[in-house]
Amino acid sequence: MSLLNVWVEPQRALVGVDTHAMYLDPRGEPAKGMPAGRFETSKMIPIVHLNAVMAVRGSAILIAGCYVLCNMEPRLGLDQLFNDFPAIVAKNYAQLEQAARQQGHQASLDQEVMLVGWSRRAGKMRCLMLKQVPGQAGFVPHDVDELWLGSWDDDAQGVPPVDPCDDRSMAELMQAQRLDARQRFPNLPIGGRALVAELSRDQICLREVASLEQGHCGDDVHAFVVPTPAVAVDVDKLSALENIGARNGETARLLTSIDLSADALQHLDPADALQKVAAALQRADDVTRARVIKGLFGKIVEQVSPFLGALAKLA
Repeated sequence: MSLLNVWVEPQRALVGVDTHAMYLDPRGEPAKGMPAGRFETSKMIPIVHLNAVMAVRGSAILIAGCYVLCNMEPRLGLDQLFNDFPAIVAKNYAQLEQAARQQGHQASLDQEVMLVGWSRRAGKMRCLMLKQVPGQAGFVPHDVDELWLGSWDDDAQGVPPVDPCDDRSMAELMQAQRLDARQRFPNLPIGGRALVAELSRDQICLREVASLEQGHCGDDVHAFVVPTPAVAVDVDKLSALENIGARNGETARLLTSIDLSADALQHLDPADALQKVAAALQRADDVTRARVIKGLFGKIVEQVSPFLGALAKLA
């Protein structure tokens, strides 16, 4: 059992998964002859050449096999893979069933497999979900219009606390799902970390947005490891510090005014360079801080200073 949430808009999509896994038999008991206990695994795999993502709720082995099959035949694009995906999933699941029978048990019957990416044919993001439904053979296809929640029952749990339309709300929802699942299914591997893939027409961004093993995300700032989307744009701009030696002299002068060297920063990881800038800004006087923030980020101090202050504390 896993967490798998999808938020789909015409121009972007978010996919959220957890990372905990266990070797279980069909009864939900620890599988004999396999390593015991929880471990982390990938329940989401990017298909880089098609700018798409596969994810699973159920057996991570299922999408691993699907990934191999997706790359064994030439395809004209993602729309062709959308057409072929049900057959790919069915073929790989049949192989899992055969392997399970050889070991004397039955393959899991609670699987959800998802493919999401930009459909040129539709002119928008598309999410195809294949789900096993009790009493029906094979996988039932669903085109997700806006929202899909893996591990949420409206009848039993009520309305979800948030729509997972950004990193923070996705993390908050996944924390609520984890807490509920741990109460109802304490032995199942649900939790670890909340990972998000954000997809647009020609880009995939993968990131960790929260630890699911800490307190409620909304109350624990240390559960989050990425900035809010409004600040993320500015952080992306500053990531160019890795090439700062090629930037104009004004940038170097701004850094010198807070006792930093452009030449030294260009040899650091961009995240480390950003932390050094944030710490130096906290030591600067108000006028210098405002001038440097405006020059480096293109934002006024009130917009970005709180984030830099929090980052300086981490440094």
